Amino acid sequence: MLKVLLTGNIGAGKTTVAKKFQELGVPVFFVDNENRIALKNPVVQEVYKKVFGEDCFTEEFRLKREFVTEFYENHEKKKIIEDFMIPYINTLFDMWCDNQHADYVLVECAQALSLGNSSKYDKVIAVVAGTNATDDFKARLKRVKLRDGKTKDEFAKINEKQSTYDEYRKAAMCMINTENDSDTFNASVKWADTLLRREERLTKMKLYTIPVKYKDEIVGYANQNNEIKFDDPKFLESVFKQSTCSISSRSIGQVNKDNYITEKETFELVIIPMLENKLKK
Repeated sequence: MLKVLLTGNIGAGKTTVAKKFQELGVPVFFVDNENRIALKNPVVQEVYKKVFGEDCFTEEFRLKREFVTEFYENHEKKKIIEDFMIPYINTLFDMWCDNQHADYVLVECAQALSLGNSSKYDKVIAVVAGTNATDDFKARLKRVKLRDGKTKDEFAKINEKQSTYDEYRKAAMCMINTENDSDTFNASVKWADTLLRREERLTKMKLYTIPVKYKDEIVGYANQNNEIKFDDPKFLESVFKQSTCSISSRSIGQVNKDNYITEKETFELVIIPMLENKLKK
């Protein structure tokens, strides 16, 4: 199962894109939601209170607006919170993944790329709001003003702490532009979904998970490409000497059923006897 990071700067439309993937049956882990739930945990609250003071939460256990601004402006305080919260959320994500059964899952997270946390994921999808950095900035600013009531200066302070348009372009397998018309937007999501499902199938084909048996003993493992890794690198040589047989990689065995790997499928090693060319006296 592939783990795919869905990321983008403030106001890019990550949640909108994530919900489109959900409509295609893709499980999505929303980091912001998990952060909000975590703030109701007394242990997490104590960490925040030590950094921002006892009066940093609203009655709904959300960080007050002035402390959100301080979080982005004060590098030292931001690092203390991140050093605690990133492992905390990663643990929740790993537990969540254990219960998912899909070709791939998405993690919707704004800051994973800028925090250098993207290596945890197999692929990255970037959400943007324009075909270039200038248009992207303008569109996101307009959205955040309407949605959050933030000023241009407040928006700029948050935005400068996040990744640049070019950084997203370099890191991502694809960029989904939420400013596109509905048909183009939907097509780009479906295209990314198709690529990821194909990538997962190719990955499965390369996994050495099919037991290879010889004389009822497992001697190695194969993948769907009929490639075999033997437990003993000298296995072929030893069999050749002992049984004077010719062994062809193409005749070693085949995958049962529909070319999909399951724990029950097994390669049976086929040995081809050599013809002895001896003249009888």
